[in-house]
Amino acid sequence: MAKDQGSIRQAAGQLAAHAAIGLAVGLAVLAGLLATDAMGLRTLLRSSDLGHVALLVLALQFGAGFATFAVVTALALGPAEPAGEPSPMPVHLRRDSAEIQRRRARRG
Repeated sequence: MAKDQGSIRQAAGQLAAHAAIGLAVGLAVLAGLLATDAMGLRTLLRSSDLGHVALLVLALQFGAGFATFAVVTALALGPAEPAGEPSPMPVHLRRDSAEIQRRRARRG
């Protein structure tokens, strides 16, 4: 296995761990809201004919939302790449066409 594949697998594992933590936090927040009957949420779910379906959808939304937030936060606050090393993602710089370069030369 190449060095890059190992680092990619390690990074994917770390992101999966952050997603799992976010999922757990989201479900804990939902459980707290239901336990305290915040804004009558538990009462509303109990009075609904589709209470179990509504609870499932609510749990999926809380879990996915918090998991996404945790992964994005991990990516945003991750370590910066050392200077001088190539980026793992290829970056393609836009090259101006000859026509654009001629227009700039006439202006300046």
